[in-house]
Amino acid sequence: MGPFRFAWRLPASLAGVVITVLVTATARSAEAQTLSLSTVGIARHEPLRSDPANRFKISRADCLADDWIDFPLIVGSFAGTQLEVWATQSSTSCEDDVARSTASATCWRVFHFTPPSTTPTVRIRVQDIAARPTNTTEGMDVGTDASCESTTGTGQPITLYFMFLSGATRVGQSATWPTTVDLLGPAAPAVDNVGAGGGLLKLNWLSNTDPDVLGYRLFCENLGMAGGGFTVYDADSPRPETSAPTTCPDAGTGTGTTDNAAGDASDDAGGGGSDDAGASATDAGCTPGTGGPTGGTSSCGSELVEGKTLTPGQIAQYSCGNTAGLTATSGLVTGLNNFERYAVGVAAFDLVENVGVLSSVRCATPQPVNGFDEAYRSAGGSAGGASFCSLGLRSAAARASVWPAGVFVAFAVLAQRRRRSRASLRRPNRNSDLHGG
Repeated sequence: MGPFRFAWRLPASLAGVVITVLVTATARSAEAQTLSLSTVGIARHEPLRSDPANRFKISRADCLADDWIDFPLIVGSFAGTQLEVWATQSSTSCEDDVARSTASATCWRVFHFTPPSTTPTVRIRVQDIAARPTNTTEGMDVGTDASCESTTGTGQPITLYFMFLSGATRVGQSATWPTTVDLLGPAAPAVDNVGAGGGLLKLNWLSNTDPDVLGYRLFCENLGMAGGGFTVYDADSPRPETSAPTTCPDAGTGTGTTDNAAGDASDDAGGGGSDDAGASATDAGCTPGTGGPTGGTSSCGSELVEGKTLTPGQIAQYSCGNTAGLTATSGLVTGLNNFERYAVGVAAFDLVENVGVLSSVRCATPQPVNGFDEAYRSAGGSAGGASFCSLGLRSAAARASVWPAGVFVAFAVLAQRRRRSRASLRRPNRNSDLHGG
């Protein structure tokens, strides 16, 4: 009889009370809320990554896409309770009532409802996970695009707790699911130089030491025919600093730091309005924007600006060349138009494909060259020697090195043949001597 046998030893008035409590407790234990989560059926609405190790981590692109994650559950005996999901970045479990309901709470609620069946699907917005609200524990449907911005460059671990609550008290079984929120790409690599050849550009940079780097992506913008005017952009706005095309820098020869209409001696190093190239209006149009704390200004009229974080749309629009690997320090962009100006920069990307801020942006103009050697070296090639690999048969240098050697070989072969012919004529006929002929 278990615990009930002790009730028979009590006075009748108390025995009934004890038996009632024990029966009630036993019934509640048998009807405790059950919950199980199978990771096999978890699915994303925006499956931006297919690799198993990182596909459920949350990136900036996931967040800006307003992605959500579906969790299939199996629940039971949940009458009178509410199913809730709480998120935390702390090591303190959200199963602890204190972590959810006090002023020092470390968890925020990202979902709640009364299950409509024993096999409900819980849908949680990525932006709500990334939001991490302050001064409140309510986080369901509060995330916005602004929640996708971060100043932390490394992934932050987040744990979701699926549980039943009766009022503010957790009851029954619960389940957990871990993920990582990483909303900021790696630091920008330092650009070394850019080389130009026929229809191509080669950008060289220094290796990035950020531990989160997985590789590099190049970005280009065609700025049109070289020599034309252009517009100055800054890193914080897709709008230009000046709306009208201008010619920069000033066409004059003065050494002063400030041009003006009068062309005084301090400005023009000798005076004269000819140095001002259209006076103050033109010079004012060439003044770059001040930019913001996240970057400077474009020096060649491109929307690609050093320190700028590109939007997903801009990443798709300006991507060029091939993706470079972790150890790469250069990238080649081909198929460009000769005599047209291009802005080119590079950014590192991390394990969840966050593209970091842009490097300094260089401007160059592809144009035909005399041969492969010149194109190769203009694009940054460094192999030495007059070999076919470094020169190529089509280059002027290769032809200059190859044809004299070819002539020499031809003369040597011809001379050898002549010597053999003369020797055969002088050699006696042994068959004739033997037969007396």
